[in-house]
Amino acid sequence: PFLIRTLGQSSFGIYTIAISLITLFMLDFGLGAAISKYISEHLINKAYEQIAHLLGMIYKLYLVIDIILASILIILYFFLGSIFTGLTPSELEVFRTIFIVVGVFTVLSFPFLSLNGILIANESFQAMKLFELFQKVFTLLFMITFLLFNGDLITLILIHAIIGLFVIVLKVYYISKHTKISIQFKKNDHAMLKMIFKISMWATIIAISERLMFTLSPTILGIVSTTSMIALFGVASAIEGYLYVVANAINGFFLPKITRIYQHEDADRNMFDLFVRLGRVQLIIILLVFSGFVILGESFILLWLDNTYLDVYFLAILLMIPSIFYFPQELGNQALMVNNKLKLQSFVFIIMAIINIVFVFLLGRYYGALGAVISIFIAYTFRTIAMNLIYQKHLNISLKSYYTKTYVPFMIPIIITFVLGRLISMILNEVTWMHFILNGILITLVFMTSIYSFTLNKEEKLQTKEVLKRIILRSSNV
Repeated sequence: PFLIRTLGQSSFGIYTIAISLITLFMLDFGLGAAISKYISEHLINKAYEQIAHLLGMIYKLYLVIDIILASILIILYFFLGSIFTGLTPSELEVFRTIFIVVGVFTVLSFPFLSLNGILIANESFQAMKLFELFQKVFTLLFMITFLLFNGDLITLILIHAIIGLFVIVLKVYYISKHTKISIQFKKNDHAMLKMIFKISMWATIIAISERLMFTLSPTILGIVSTTSMIALFGVASAIEGYLYVVANAINGFFLPKITRIYQHEDADRNMFDLFVRLGRVQLIIILLVFSGFVILGESFILLWLDNTYLDVYFLAILLMIPSIFYFPQELGNQALMVNNKLKLQSFVFIIMAIINIVFVFLLGRYYGALGAVISIFIAYTFRTIAMNLIYQKHLNISLKSYYTKTYVPFMIPIIITFVLGRLISMILNEVTWMHFILNGILITLVFMTSIYSFTLNKEEKLQTKEVLKRIILRSSNV
């Protein structure tokens, strides 16, 4: 909201396109996935020399791709006016400058996209999250500071780029000091290169297809609609993005564990147990955020923005609904990677992306942001159904057992939360931040109490009590 008020709807629409382009071009072509998978396997056997050769080959590929990417960006620059026909001449002039900044940042940072894969394989999760938190907090602080001193749109994009490059330096320093990872460029293992290429190819298709959903949708709206529609879509996708960040925070961390599971007997049973346990934990988080937004979302938008953005409430809910059924199951995607079955997922994601692109062009022209959101909803629903069938057939995941153990126990708490939450919001109905926070606290208490009473099993209740005891002990020591 602060960005919209200080930049204006037009500049915010351009900002949304710029950020979507950064996300779109910062694609590692599946090499990060290959790094995580093979380093995890080699670390089990402490094969550090093989890891060094593996990274050497992968970084050579990164440099080649980086040169190709730079050439594509240069060519695209001269066709921006033909591509973004929805922008006015003054908007296009600003966007050209921003595109240069985005292009330089992309070329400089692209070879370092593998760093997160290295951190995940070494299970350096705390460090990786600290780097992400540092980047988000300082980006936000600098953006607010510069905007308060009349900073412009170009300044905001420069802040994103400079802090992003600084975080890369921090990650390189951490890996060199706290892991045994090194790089050797001399040796080429053609058999390993072939395996890397295979994983990279399918992972690239998956990543491109997934990124086309939210990064290409505003671009298409820029072609068939207006910047005001892009701004509405940008706000709705930002709200859904908060749910994505919360729900997906721990998914990537389990690749080393899944790799170990499939190197022992009873892999299917152990994988199913992990699938259910993690799914239940993620559902608690996802449903808390979702139910809170459904009950308090309109008040939140009025406080955060103003009544001209109330349509965002419905748009955000439509974007969130498929996430309830997909994010708790993303562990299955990592299991497919470990079992060299990414090809199956890639076919699903190709169809998903095609569905979205076609419908955004068709519906976006007439319904603007709503058309884009409906397109994503349809595409995501297809993805969830198709991936469920793949998990059942190729990972031996019993869908009936999974949904019975994971989703069914949440039905009573959700009903209780919606009923009591709505009553609470009707009583505390003033649209102020104080009432909003109080409503949020009360709804959270209702939800968590209901979850503890009707959903958690004995083991989960014991774990919850242990966590609470540790928190209380730490607080008393402080």
